Amino acid sequence: MVIQAVPRRVPSLTIAFMFALGLLSGCGKSDGPQRRAIYGTVTNKDGTPIEGMITFHPAEGHQGVAANGAVAAGKYRFDSTNGPVSGPHKVLITPSLLAAKSERLGQIAKGETAAPAKPSGGTMRELVAEVPAKGSFEINLKLED
Repeated sequence: MVIQAVPRRVPSLTIAFMFALGLLSGCGKSDGPQRRAIYGTVTNKDGTPIEGMITFHPAEGHQGVAANGAVAAGKYRFDSTNGPVSGPHKVLITPSLLAAKSERLGQIAKGETAAPAKPSGGTMRELVAEVPAKGSFEINLKLED
C-alpha cells in the first residue's frame, strides 16, 4: 500500500498574519544615540537677530551625528528626528552673507559712510552648548564678537 501526501492549502489569513508579524518584528527602538528636540534664538551682541545656518557637532570625544538647520529671523528649531544627540556640542553659526550685505546697504542708506569695525555676517562663529538628555529644550545663543 502506497500513501501519498496531500498538499494542504494555508489559508490566506494565516499568510497575512505571518507577514504582518514579520514586519512588526523589524520595527523597534534604535540602539543608537537618540536625537533631541531643541529650539532657540541666535543674536548678535547688540541683540539683533541673525539670519543664516546653525550646526551642532558633538564635542570631541563624544559620539553622535551633526544637526544642521536654518536660522531665520534669529530663530532655529530641531525636532527629535533631525536634532542633535544629548551631550556637549560645538555649535557653528554661519550668518548669511546676503543679510550682512543688506545690513550694510541699510547703513549706507542712513548716511553712515564709515566701514563697520567688524562684519556682522558671513564669518563662521563657534560656540559651545550642552544638549539635555531628556525633553525639549531651549538653547539661546549670543554672538559676542
